Amino acid sequence: MANAAFPAPVSGVPNAGAPHVGSQEAALLDYAARLANHKQGRRAIHVRLSRLSPANRLEHHIRIVMNTFEPLLRRFNGQLFRLWNNDIVAGVKDARISDIEDYAVKLRFLFSEDPALLLEEASNEPFCIWYDIESDHPAFLKLAQAFDIEAGQHRQRLNAAIKAHEDKSKHPPPSVSAGANRLTPLLLDRFETALRNADLSLMIERQNIFTLAGNAPPKPVMCEHFVSIRALQDRLLPGIDCMGDRWLFQHLSQSLDIRMLAALPEITKTVTVPISINLNVSTILSTEFLKFDAAMRRITQTAIILELQSIDLFADMGAFIFARDFAHERGYGIALDGLNPLTFPFMDRAKLKLDFEKIIWNPETCNAHNPERSAAFVEAVNQAGAARIILCRCDTQDAIKFGQALGIKLFQGRYLDQLASG
Repeated sequence: MANAAFPAPVSGVPNAGAPHVGSQEAALLDYAARLANHKQGRRAIHVRLSRLSPANRLEHHIRIVMNTFEPLLRRFNGQLFRLWNNDIVAGVKDARISDIEDYAVKLRFLFSEDPALLLEEASNEPFCIWYDIESDHPAFLKLAQAFDIEAGQHRQRLNAAIKAHEDKSKHPPPSVSAGANRLTPLLLDRFETALRNADLSLMIERQNIFTLAGNAPPKPVMCEHFVSIRALQDRLLPGIDCMGDRWLFQHLSQSLDIRMLAALPEITKTVTVPISINLNVSTILSTEFLKFDAAMRRITQTAIILELQSIDLFADMGAFIFARDFAHERGYGIALDGLNPLTFPFMDRAKLKLDFEKIIWNPETCNAHNPERSAAFVEAVNQAGAARIILCRCDTQDAIKFGQALGIKLFQGRYLDQLASG
């Protein structure tokens, strides 16, 4: 977002070195340098997303964080920078601390169960760092300079790794070359062309959701179908980070949704349990979904559950509710995925008209509750109905014990897969 109140970019920033033209770090450095003559009323916040666990640094998490700041940027003539390590820096004009804090609180809520935030006070490593530019400009400029230098070093390491990979391979993939490690529009077009010619049914993975009763073997009650992004990119675009650009990846995930919807009617003909599908909200409102709906009605009466991400609910509740009602009218169930023990108690299943809620098992967060949080979690499980809750990513017996102690009946994960296979 350009700031017309600024003069032309300045040059010759002391000790900064030459900025990398066209990068977000160069833009931040230019922004910080120009603020030297425009300090009044300026504030900035540095959100250290790089401190989060890898599970909370996926592309859709970064997209939600950036979208969260959009109203603030529009209201206070702001600029936002996504840096090489996925940290976010946002600068605004004439905003009060309380104005910015409202948005920081939202982010803390989204990532509240991440170990980085749980241990924030003990480690003395803040998740958000504030800058009042009138008094903190030297520190803010130093931050921008450091990021520009680090980004240059990161690019050098990346290019060296790419060159080493090319040297080792007699026939390197045509997409792997210096500067081509991230997804680009050209590579996206190539990827989508390959998708059109690929048999996606061979790349759709399945994982059962089980119910457990006493000492009986796990009984499958639902089967989730999904496309593994990592496996797909390794097969069609090896060496390319398909999640490196948020907008291109969003477009890619929607394309994958549509291709999966086209393949599912054929591969689910013999399925005997309800199936679940992980989709984007926008896909449910597409014409391709209507085609899928018509095809499935012709071949099966099997119940279908659509899994939507909780982070999409937080990002745009209006679109989520519209998609939910649209799906319910056509007989589909809705599961809200991506919940954790802290966010789950805030989700009223009845009011949100959800059929299922999926809670992610994480030993670091599920076992680290204080008594007050544990009581709220247990109460929420009872209120939602334990038979309507799915505890997923159950890769150890500890996850099963945790869920069964709460009365949860449905489980998903590698540990259950192993038990079921004997």
